[in-house]
Amino acid sequence: MRLLITGIMASGKSTVADMLSEVIRYPLLKADSIAAELRRDADIRTQLKELFQCGDTDLEVIMRSGMWKSQLRKGTNSIMHPAIKSAIDEFLMKNPNCIVDAPIPLTLNIMDNIDKVILVKAPMKIVKRRITEMDFTKRTARALLKEQKREFREIKADLIINNDERQELQVIVDIIISHFKLDK
Repeated sequence: MRLLITGIMASGKSTVADMLSEVIRYPLLKADSIAAELRRDADIRTQLKELFQCGDTDLEVIMRSGMWKSQLRKGTNSIMHPAIKSAIDEFLMKNPNCIVDAPIPLTLNIMDNIDKVILVKAPMKIVKRRITEMDFTKRTARALLKEQKREFREIKADLIINNDERQELQVIVDIIISHFKLDK
């Protein structure tokens, strides 16, 4: 079974994906890790350098520096998203039982090869607290949250998890295993 774990940034989706992968021993692919790897790729670095017209192609530094404007974000996405989608599609084709952790699955157009969708939600107060720990500027965090919230109005989840920090994450993982009848 190919599982997608999704949710807005700081919802806890990656922590849930890590724990679930460890318990059920499914390979895990994280879209954020692919993006980080791609930013080290020479061709991608060249494209980003041209886009930002600077020598520093580290996207996190650029985003946090206040250069994260709508036009640049669209340009970055047009470079990164097709490569991320390709890596996810390849992983899904090779792994009939796996987990994909992706914050924007509709935007990446990866839903065709997904069997079940788990949406991890968290109260906005908790999300905002976690984001401040990530060192994003408020402006950048607002822009990213706005984009991601739009995505989740349309997503059809097979299971919605409320990660409000009142339940132990192991309980959440056990709920997922039980719901989908997965083997430990």
